[in-house]
Amino acid sequence: MHRSATVRFEGIPPWAAYVAFGLLSVAATAPVWRPLLFGLSVEDWLQLRCF
Repeated sequence: MHRSATVRFEGIPPWAAYVAFGLLSVAATAPVWRPLLFGLSVEDWLQLRCF
């Protein structure tokens, strides 16, 4: 990696990177786990039917 990229990311604590990765992973997979957790809404049924 270039030195400029290393200097740019040196100030970020490792825990912040893990938290950011976790939040982005949850947001990216929300369409999969949201119906399992909250059930299907009328809008979800319509999207399945009209797809």
